[in-house]
Amino acid sequence: MNRIVIATVLVSLEVLANGAYSAESAGADSAKASNLEMTIRRFFNSQSGYEAGDLITRSQVMELQGYLRKTRRRAAASHPLILQRVLPDDCRFTKLFYTKNASDVLRAAAQKLGGYEDLKALTKPTGKYTQLVQAVNSGSADAVVKLAESISKARTTTTENGAGKQRRNKRTIYTVEDFLNAVNVAPAAKIPADEQLPSVQ
Repeated sequence: MNRIVIATVLVSLEVLANGAYSAESAGADSAKASNLEMTIRRFFNSQSGYEAGDLITRSQVMELQGYLRKTRRRAAASHPLILQRVLPDDCRFTKLFYTKNASDVLRAAAQKLGGYEDLKALTKPTGKYTQLVQAVNSGSADAVVKLAESISKARTTTTENGAGKQRRNKRTIYTVEDFLNAVNVAPAAKIPADEQLPSVQ
């Protein structure tokens, strides 16, 4: 009987130990993800003129990845292929966004539209780029939204008659939140804009 009791106690202790180890391991993984998110957010907060919801660029992500590699953070965030999903600095939309006073209008429009995708579509050859520039120059986010919605509606209409539903590009990375989701780092914390990254020599 004593042997049975002892065996039962040992098994129970082993189960508890394994559970504690699993919890500790999960906590460590969560801490790593949280630390990586903080680093990413601090990096973009340190960019001159950056505001939450801004369009991020390929050169910014390249710089971030260089920092992550120097600090030996071998994560998906530093994988070279992730760059292909970020808009290049010289594309029409990126250049327009970083034109003087355009970022405020486009950011506000993107918030109302739920993202930058429909705005980016306006810069394609078949879009209404000239009208987009005029709307941005007017300073009216509502005018930009109205233009984007007209294009989005037209795109949806052309696909309703047997061509299937409108497909949205889920792979393009426009914002920091998109980047965090793409590299499987769940957004969890808001980092004060004045916090700085540790320097890397």
